[in-house]
Amino acid sequence: MPLPPPPQIHRIEDLDIPQVKIHNITGDIPVYELSKKGCEVVMMEFVFFGGRPQEDKPLAATCTAALMREGAGSYDAEALSEEIDFHGATFTVMASMDLITLKVVCLKKHHERMLQLVQMVLCDPHLREEELSIFVGKRVERLQIELAKNDVISYRELTAGLFGREHPYGYNSEPDMYHRVTASDLRAHYAKVIHQSNCQVYIAGDTDEDMLSKIDRALRPMSREGRSLRHVYVPEVISEPSSVHHVANPAQTSIKIGRRTFNRQHADFETLFFTTTLLGGFFGSRLVNRIREELGLTYGIYSSLDPQLFDGSLMIATEVANGRVEECIDEIYKEMTDLQNIPVEEDEMLLVKNYLMGSYLNLFDGPFNSVKVIKFLLLAGIPLDNLDALIRSSMTIQPEQVMDTAKRYFNRNDFWVVTVGSPK
Repeated sequence: MPLPPPPQIHRIEDLDIPQVKIHNITGDIPVYELSKKGCEVVMMEFVFFGGRPQEDKPLAATCTAALMREGAGSYDAEALSEEIDFHGATFTVMASMDLITLKVVCLKKHHERMLQLVQMVLCDPHLREEELSIFVGKRVERLQIELAKNDVISYRELTAGLFGREHPYGYNSEPDMYHRVTASDLRAHYAKVIHQSNCQVYIAGDTDEDMLSKIDRALRPMSREGRSLRHVYVPEVISEPSSVHHVANPAQTSIKIGRRTFNRQHADFETLFFTTTLLGGFFGSRLVNRIREELGLTYGIYSSLDPQLFDGSLMIATEVANGRVEECIDEIYKEMTDLQNIPVEEDEMLLVKNYLMGSYLNLFDGPFNSVKVIKFLLLAGIPLDNLDALIRSSMTIQPEQVMDTAKRYFNRNDFWVVTVGSPK
């Protein structure tokens, strides 16, 4: 019996971009709502510009976010966890490079109870010395385990080289740095960043007007004193690209090659993102085909952009046998040089465009994923009206633009090279 014909392959021409409702509640806090009725689950995210650029002391943001979840109001950490688990919810407070975020996912029928806990954590965290001591002990123990890994060391050395060891994006956490943080540092950082003028809210799922009023009520007790910290002074970066080698775990060598770039608002961000994807951003990329498939130097290699609120970086990462490090680095630069001098064929351009469109489809799969994309754009200062144009720009990039971008941003002299492993 003959097999049926395979399904036809169709290009993705359009994306169904969901519409976002924007509200303002107490203290002019913006609330961005993406509703999907009937799913019975809601996600609520409370975002503050309170990461490393807003710190007065290194690690204040990380420790403050962690301790806010370790006790608030009349609840200690154990009681708070039990209450969250009893309602089948997830409740996290974390600090990224630029932000402190409290995120709750729960059944709609439990959202009111979760908002009561949100109010406690945001408005009355304990931030006590004994809780900090326990957290620091655990974090230092975990850090010492991580510092035995070549890829962790190479990443830390690369960011320190790109931005400088005193820069918010460049400093590396160290055990003694954790031990220098005090509870008064946490309370100072909390007072500086957790207030109404510095807050944004994102909600998705089975939302309604009643939920908005309950969020408004939950955030009313939060301090009104302060200003938005979206724009703060960030030190100027002064660094000359160099090569750095560390002797560490002898099994194999971790390679990180990187350079500073820019944030998402830069005019070249989209073309550099496309070119970086073509170079090493997916399994069919240039670096994977050449260095993994043809030469067999590694199991995995990738290139990626890491845009922050005030800056950004481009990184190529892989791990290879100790004796083939220079060969691998030369091949990476050869692929970058080819992109500068040889136009990309249309079939390869189409492959990358289809990959990106598939990625965009996945990003907008459901309200939770969609609101995450919307959050990234708004926090980066990109109007939502530009979203469709940004997506379409990826589909209209031409080979000449790729060559021009590679000539500007893929020059060998602009890259730091960090290798961590055993000498040859």
